[in-house]
Amino acid sequence: MTELVYWEDTYLGSLDGATVESIEEHEGKEGMEYCTVLDKTIFHPQGGGQPSDSGVITANGVEFNVSMVRKDGETVKHYGNFTNGGPDQLPKGSKVALQINLDDRRLYARIHSAGHLLDAAVQNLGLQLEPGKGYHFPNSPFVEYKGTIPPSDRN
Repeated sequence: MTELVYWEDTYLGSLDGATVESIEEHEGKEGMEYCTVLDKTIFHPQGGGQPSDSGVITANGVEFNVSMVRKDGETVKHYGNFTNGGPDQLPKGSKVALQINLDDRRLYARIHSAGHLLDAAVQNLGLQLEPGKGYHFPNSPFVEYKGTIPPSDRN
């Protein structure tokens, strides 16, 4: 089980932790990609229409660039590549330093909050619309609603 420190402080950019496991994952676009699991994390996983955090995990000269984060049950998996070292140099229990891309985190938080503000505005209009899909990625965020706006309310 991974402790979800990102719920405690949205703007926490660094944290010390320990590895639970580091395993080879699969052949990716840029060579071998790996997955590492930590005892706790500040890396927010992708979900709820929001992209995952990215950043770096370091320990004793080993550098793991995190490009994707996913939640699997009670475990958070950090996917990426080693730019220095390899999975054999991060055995279980290794002390690590986590650093997220805080500029991206702040942007994602603002876009996510804007979705909630949009939802509140739609509800304040008194329309009988139910929020559906939300997409909070920077390239084209939106919130999709289910229902029909009566012709008299369309102007």
